[in-house]
Amino acid sequence: MGMRASINYFFEWVTVLAWINFLWVVFTLLGFLVFGWAPATVAMLKVFSEIYREKNIQQPIFKTFYAQYKVSFLKANAIGIMLVLVILSMAYGLLTLPYLNDLAFYLLFGFYLIMFSLVTFIILFIFPVLTQYKLSFLNSIKYSMLVGLSNLHYSVGIVISMGIIYALFRAFPGLLLFFAVSIPSAILMKLALKVFDRVGMQTEMAK
Repeated sequence: MGMRASINYFFEWVTVLAWINFLWVVFTLLGFLVFGWAPATVAMLKVFSEIYREKNIQQPIFKTFYAQYKVSFLKANAIGIMLVLVILSMAYGLLTLPYLNDLAFYLLFGFYLIMFSLVTFIILFIFPVLTQYKLSFLNSIKYSMLVGLSNLHYSVGIVISMGIIYALFRAFPGLLLFFAVSIPSAILMKLALKVFDRVGMQTEMAK
């Protein structure tokens, strides 16, 4: 790829990232925030999945986004609401720890640490899983957790990537307006697809 082609490709990606970010905001607002962010996130990840799978940035972005938003609306909201409730419950539990005696503190702290790790795996992979597999509500959660546990290095890589992006946004806050959700999601989906391909290869080899 020549210099001019590389520059054109870069600006194509910039345009696509900004457009997808805009769609996420619009469809999140259409769902009154509470019922919009989860299906909008799944729709956004589906668009990135199509781009990566087809190895072609020229995709019907709005059509793919809208179709996935409608298809995943109920399931994505059910999972999103569940995750929010779990996180709030854990946060409340952590706030009560300082008021416990030493034994209870360490026991519950260990419990919350384990739960936090498992929930993190689910958060990382649950929405990418919804874009790739037709699983039931419970199986989607279980599969996300198992994928995260069995591919720990990828899970750590995603967390580190999110930390780097956070630092980037802190250094250049103006980027948030156009790429706040699209850049993290693009990287998340790229790594998640590598994990899914790896799991698929392992499954084939085990047959």
